[in-house]
Amino acid sequence: NGGTLSVKGTSDDLIASVETALHQVKAPREIDRNEVIINPDVLTKQVIDTSIPAEMRENLGQYSFGYQGATVYYRDNKGIRVGTKTEEISYYVDEEGNFKAWDTKHSQKQIDRFNSLEVTDNTALDVYVTDDAAKRGQFKGYYKKTVFYEAPLSDKEVARIKGMVD
Repeated sequence: NGGTLSVKGTSDDLIASVETALHQVKAPREIDRNEVIINPDVLTKQVIDTSIPAEMRENLGQYSFGYQGATVYYRDNKGIRVGTKTEEISYYVDEEGNFKAWDTKHSQKQIDRFNSLEVTDNTALDVYVTDDAAKRGQFKGYYKKTVFYEAPLSDKEVARIKGMVD
């Protein structure tokens, strides 16, 4: 089904924690389409972004790249991204949400790039903060915060994508 099982150890016995988690996994439920009620009062308003060429808007398939000139377009489930990609960065915060430290998996170059984009919680694509603080290690007592954001494609990435599209 493509799901991911995340296990948060509550004791030193990892095998017991994994077994407990596996017992909580349920198979996906089938829903009869006749049981789905669509409220006729709910309407969607389509907004057309005229900055995206009509050819791209009309012909770019779901989860596909295309380009026109030097601009790369990518259609995902939310719309068409223009010359950008989704990136994520993680760092640790205290109970009040104050920054404490970067996750050690990120290079200084990634951190500098994130800072230069001046991403805030409001401008980020998505923000996730763990419910529980880290229980051990150098970040003990802090919460891990992961920010998903849009970043411009590099010239090298643009060239690589154009090569795949052609």
